[in-house]
Formats: sequence, C-alpha cells, structure tokens
Amino acid sequence: MHRVHSPGLWRPHSTRAGFARLLPQLRATLSDLARKGRSVFLVVDEAHLLPHPIFDQLRFLLNDEMDSASLLTLVLLGQPDLAHKLRFAPFEALSQRIAVRYHLNPFDLQETAAYVQHHLLVAGRQEPLFSDSFLALVHNHTKGVARKINNLCRTALLLGATEKKTILDETDLKRVIRDLEGQIG
Repeated sequence: MHRVHSPGLWRPHSTRAGFARLLPQLRATLSDLARKGRSVFLVVDEAHLLPHPIFDQLRFLLNDEMDSASLLTLVLLGQPDLAHKLRFAPFEALSQRIAVRYHLNPFDLQETAAYVQHHLLVAGRQEPLFSDSFLALVHNHTKGVARKINNLCRTALLLGATEKKTILDETDLKRVIRDLEGQIG
C-alpha cells in the first residue's frame, strides 16, 4: 500500500492559499500513481465533524478527472448528520460527485447476536462468552447501533476479564450499564 501524507493539507486552520499551493503537487502524485495502475482511496472517518472549508478542499481534489476516471476515490464515513450536511447548497457540488451512498441501519436482535459472535470469532474465541439474555439486553440497550454495541461489549469484556468469568450474563451487563451511566454500585 502506498501512502501519501501531506501535513497541513487537511488541518482546519490551513489557508486556501496553502491548499492551492499543494494542489498541483498532489494532483501530480495522483496522476503518477494512476499511470502506474495504482488506485488511491482517501477514507475520512467522522466526516460529519469536518469544518465547511475542508469540504471545498475535498471537492477540488475530486474535480481532476482523466478520461472519466477520477484520480481519487473518496470515502466519507459519518453519522446521519453527514447526509443532512451534504444536502445544503454550499455542499451541492461535492454531493453531486458522490456515486454511492450507503446508510447502515441498526441491527435486529439476530443481527446483533451474529455481529457480536463474529467479533468474538475474529478474536479467536470459539466457545460462547455471552449468554442469550446478555445479547438480548445488548440489543435492547443499544437499539442495534454497531458503535454502541462495540462500546458496551468492550466494557463487559473488561468486567469479565477482571473477574475471571467464563461467561457473562444479563446480570453482568446490567452492572456494566449502571457503571457506564455513572451509577456505580
């Protein structure tokens, strides 16, 4: 994997003039990589938190197209606020350049359980670690939102490790929820 790092390019306090000076160099690098058959992906996580000027800079990067093939694939990841932000007039030009949009819906109970099990398998855990009642409460408490599932289960794993538990149940999860909500007891 080839990484292009340009300090200052994505800092909110960067001036447009500074970006304008870097843009030709960045385009030349992207063109060189394209000639070599390399694809460049720019992944921006938490994109809903980006300040307005950064969206303009991203649009400028996407403006440079060769034979209908962009030099750069931009992947924006963010909360639903991102979709709302891109609907406003100042971001219309960037929004028009988005070819694929995807919204991850909350998981149902079965999907939540499968999601947690998958993570455990990837981590090397073959035997059950969470009871069915634990998983049901995870789903109910998180409403199936992946990030909330991750946070809740991560904290439960810490409890299980410190108490040397072989399986965690609904009672353990209730303790974790109380702790996370600031009601230690």
